[in-house]
Amino acid sequence: MSDKPDLSEVEKFDRSKLKKTNTEEKNTLPSQETIQQEKECVQTSSNGDLLPTANFNIA
Repeated sequence: MSDKPDLSEVEKFDRSKLKKTNTEEKNTLPSQETIQQEKECVQTSSNGDLLPTANFNIA
C-alpha cells in the first residue's frame, strides 16, 4: 500500500463543467420582540440555572 493518495481522478477533473452558483449570506438574528419574550419566559433558580417558566412561539 502506498502512503500517497491516488490523485488520478483529481487530475482528470474539468472545472469548466461546473455551474456558477450565487450564494447569499443570511444572518437571521432574533427580533427585539422575540428577545423580550424570551427574557420574560425565563427565570433564574436559586443556584443560577436558567429555568423556562412558559412556552412561547417563535415565528
